Amino acid sequence: MNKFMKITSVIFALFLIMSVSVTAFATAEDTTPDSDGLIVNDMADILTDDEEIEIGNSLYDTMEKYGMTIVLVTTDSTGEKTPEQYADDYYDYNDYYNDGAVLMVSMSDRKWHFSTKGKAVDAFSDNTIEYIFDENVVEYFKDDDWYGGFSCYAQMADQCLNAYSNGEEYPPVSAFDVWSKRAIYFAVCLGIAFIITLIVMLSVKSKYKNVRFNSGADDYMVNGSFRLKDSYDAFLYSTVTRAPKPKENNSSSTHTSSSGSTHGGGGGSF
Repeated sequence: MNKFMKITSVIFALFLIMSVSVTAFATAEDTTPDSDGLIVNDMADILTDDEEIEIGNSLYDTMEKYGMTIVLVTTDSTGEKTPEQYADDYYDYNDYYNDGAVLMVSMSDRKWHFSTKGKAVDAFSDNTIEYIFDENVVEYFKDDDWYGGFSCYAQMADQCLNAYSNGEEYPPVSAFDVWSKRAIYFAVCLGIAFIITLIVMLSVKSKYKNVRFNSGADDYMVNGSFRLKDSYDAFLYSTVTRAPKPKENNSSSTHTSSSGSTHGGGGGSF
């Protein structure tokens, strides 16, 4: 009887755990707005119909070229979810491609979040996201120029995926930027070396205060005691030290969403 009760208790406990998990999963999915298959879902109604169509066509062309869904959703509020949770869930529970990204804009708290998934995590690095949004798109949002901001988003997302498909960085690094960084690095190293050398020389000099300069060595030699018969140079060995060139951080930080998927991205206010 005791054995039967133990087995029953274990089965009941497992049933409760499964029920809680299913309930939590269903809650996250049920509270996520349905996209209705739209790439542009302007629930906050800040775009005209023509603007929605134009931006949607641009994002659809990008999806066709690179096989990644680039989505845009606006909302009045994210409710109890953070902007990151809202954007993650919106992409996960609306049957988009496994590879893609969504830009979410919340009007009540004036926040935005860009969530990436699959190959888009690598395509949109942290540096790339900062360049696209912080330095460009968000500047339109600050002026309430939604069409300008979303058009910029669509254009730069396409440029980024084009660079990614060709194995290139985005934004592209110019030769001037490369050499200017190297020149600064060299100047800093040279300055540090000079300061260290100066400190060492002053330290050594301070230990020989009684030493005076003598232009000749006559006072230290016995006449006729030094005779140089042969002279030659002998090369013994050389030492080469190599240090790896530091690489710039061009990766994307990731996190796990409520569905268990891995997402990258970033966000902020405007």
